[in-house]
Amino acid sequence: GARTVIAVDLDGKSEIVVRVPTVRGSGLDPVTSGPYSIDWLPDGRLLVVSGRDRLLLRREPDGSLVTHANLAGLCDHPWNEIVVDGRGNAYLDSIGFDFPGGPIAPGVLGLVTAGGSVRRVADGLGFPNGLVVTPDDSTLIVAE
Repeated sequence: GARTVIAVDLDGKSEIVVRVPTVRGSGLDPVTSGPYSIDWLPDGRLLVVSGRDRLLLRREPDGSLVTHANLAGLCDHPWNEIVVDGRGNAYLDSIGFDFPGGPIAPGVLGLVTAGGSVRRVADGLGFPNGLVVTPDDSTLIVAE
């Protein structure tokens, strides 16, 4: 259902991996908030991009979701894709405008380091929408 990430194995067996909660007064809008993209930290914890809230959430071993990073200071628009490298650094992209319907503008890339710092690492990108890190963690590849 809405705000739910489900894993399906090759035999068709499914499992709910995470539900993004809707909590009155939390600022999480049940219509627009939800998991946009996911990836895993090297220790196995799941990261979930709550794009319109401009938050990166982390699923703890007990199943709870906590804020891993607040991305609001990096861009005024939703965050979308995520990739985590082998060191635990998370790279995220924002297309730089409200899609669909907003006036087209350049996109940005953000970085949440394994140590917890958050910063913009690139801007002026034409609709960044897809990220991958090479296996040796030396190169971030961005699809535009």
